[in-house]
Amino acid sequence: MARRVTEDLDRLAELPLNEQETRHRLVASAAFQEYWSIVGAEQALLQRGDRGGALRIIDTMSGARADEVRESLGGLMAATRTRILAAQAEATRLETRTWSTVMLALGGAVGLALLGTAFITRRMTRSLRFALRSHRRGRRRSLPGAHLRSRAATRSVPSRRRSIEWRASSVRRKRRSSSSSRSSPTSFARR
Repeated sequence: MARRVTEDLDRLAELPLNEQETRHRLVASAAFQEYWSIVGAEQALLQRGDRGGALRIIDTMSGARADEVRESLGGLMAATRTRILAAQAEATRLETRTWSTVMLALGGAVGLALLGTAFITRRMTRSLRFALRSHRRGRRRSLPGAHLRSRAATRSVPSRRRSIEWRASSVRRKRRSSSSSRSSPTSFARR
C-alpha cells in the first residue's frame, strides 16, 4: 500500500503541474515519507515487544503526519480543480471568439458574393439595354448572343424549309391534279 502511494506521488511529478500544485505535491510526498518512517519505527517497536512505545508514537507523531498528508493532498486536488476550471473558462472564451470570427467571415463572404452579383447584373443589364436601344434605332448591332441564335437557326431552317416546301409542293400538285380534273368535261363525265 505504501509503495503504491509513493508511486502515485512520483507519477504526479511527471505531469505538468503549476507552481501551487507542485508545492502541494512536494509537501504531501515529504509528509508521507515521514509518516511511513514513523510507521516503520512503530512496527519495529511492536516486534521488540514495546507496545507502550508503539502507542506513544501512534498518538503523538503518526496522526499528525497522516493529517498533514491529507491536507496536502486536499490542497493539491483543490489547486488542480481550480486550474481545470480556469482551463474550461478559457476554452469557452476561445470557442465564443472562434464562432464569432467564423460568423463574421461567413457574413462577409455572403456580402461580397451579393455585391459581386449585383455588380455583374448591373453591367449585363446596361449592356443589354444599350444593345436593345441600338437595335431599335436600326443600327446593325445585334443583341448579345444573337449571332449564336442566328447561326443555330440557319442550320436548322433549311432542312425544315426543304421538308415544308416538299410537303407544300406535293399538296399543290395534288390540288392541281384534282382541280384540273374537276374543270375538265371528261373528268366530270367519269364521275
